[in-house]
Amino acid sequence: MNFEVGDVITAEFKWPNEKNKDYGRYPRACTIFHIGENEDGEGSVLHVVPHHGLPDGETPDNPYAHKLSRGDQKQLNLLKTDRRGRPLPNQKNSWIIPNMVNKIQVPDSPAIFKSETASGSHDWTRGRLSQGHLKEISRLQDLAAARGDMWEKTIYSQPSSGLTRKAEPVSKDVVSVVADRPKRQQLGLRLDAKTEERKRQELKEMGFRDTRSAGQKKDQDIK
Repeated sequence: MNFEVGDVITAEFKWPNEKNKDYGRYPRACTIFHIGENEDGEGSVLHVVPHHGLPDGETPDNPYAHKLSRGDQKQLNLLKTDRRGRPLPNQKNSWIIPNMVNKIQVPDSPAIFKSETASGSHDWTRGRLSQGHLKEISRLQDLAAARGDMWEKTIYSQPSSGLTRKAEPVSKDVVSVVADRPKRQQLGLRLDAKTEERKRQELKEMGFRDTRSAGQKKDQDIK
């Protein structure tokens, strides 16, 4: 993995309300605005801010949000179009949230995925933002810092559970910023099932024999 400032990657960004996980719940586009070094001198730390999708007419509940153009979305393969190249009716706008920061340790991060680029290939980066966008992100971060509104979380290469998960490709459906309601519901069910299976596998590897979920165990015990 070779990254540069301005690269847009696909990562499981961890939000403030996700307190019981080593990394975020769902993959999303994130922009690298700074690259530092790990404290032990081995590997690097990617400082990233998340992209957030909202329908036309809606704005994030965040005073520092920065909107990308349709051209930017197309370049980053975040724009879904019809056969004539027109954005789909339910296409969402992409907003960057500069005051929410994850510091992702690399290489072998459990939070980073390969994703499909605008050219159709799969790579660790979706594309790169212009210097103009990076300067605006920096300006908004300075403003947020002056007001005490910056938030950050480190995502370690070695999760606190002691279990590792190699970075892997993610399907186009998972990172798409647009999906109709039935598709979102189906996708949510698939992701929940995968999350449950991953938890059971982690418990098994940690030495727990009963890998049923708490809900399943309670229901069966009652019966």
